[in-house]
Amino acid sequence: MWEFCVTAEKANKNVLEYIDEKTIDIIKECGGIKTLCTENDFLTLCFAVKKSFKEKLQKKLKKVLCDAICEKLKHNFLFNNIRKNTQDESLFETFVKVYTYFDIELEKEIVFRSLFFPKELNLSSFLNFRLFLLKQKWQEMCCLANKNSKIFLKNESFVDLLKFLIENLDYKCDKIIIDGTNHKIFTQTGDKKELLTDCLEQNNILNQIIEFAPKNIVIVGKTSQSITKLLQELFGNRVEKREN
Repeated sequence: MWEFCVTAEKANKNVLEYIDEKTIDIIKECGGIKTLCTENDFLTLCFAVKKSFKEKLQKKLKKVLCDAICEKLKHNFLFNNIRKNTQDESLFETFVKVYTYFDIELEKEIVFRSLFFPKELNLSSFLNFRLFLLKQKWQEMCCLANKNSKIFLKNESFVDLLKFLIENLDYKCDKIIIDGTNHKIFTQTGDKKELLTDCLEQNNILNQIIEFAPKNIVIVGKTSQSITKLLQELFGNRVEKREN
């Protein structure tokens, strides 16, 4: 058997939950097992497969770990280290989400090159030592945000900053379709259309759009005026409103 464990502090529980969710199918394909357990202030996610499936699982784990570190762990780091100098929790969360995805593809390459498979991977130690320069970059991002935190108090300036960050995200799909009539969100690239979620809460819509960074956004049917206005404000002429 080949065994591998990922350990994280409880504060980063969502990182391990993400890894756990994204490896369900591959574990079934490999006929392996995985367990998520808690001990003191730490959580550990363990994998075990026959040695013949080692390379297949490692290939999937490498991608999932890169995504988990650069999306979930980075988000936690930024959220905990940037001062919330605003009364608008929603806009602040949007800012942190956009900031998380800024330059993310380059960061994933750095993590990919640094990642190997010892018997146990402690995420905090991995970030502090092998990813020291990446952590330093995240700290600099927090310092820059905190140094200019007065921007958060001025709604127009804050929105302009968000627009700038959004415009510099790498596109991941052609469009996102928000179907207000059927309460669903889809991504579309070419002729391929996939369901993302059936939750149309404002924060969820923004999270999906930022994560998938579409070239265009299509709003179909009835959607709240507040989310439509915010999307038009942040994404400008990339937003198209249709009645049905």
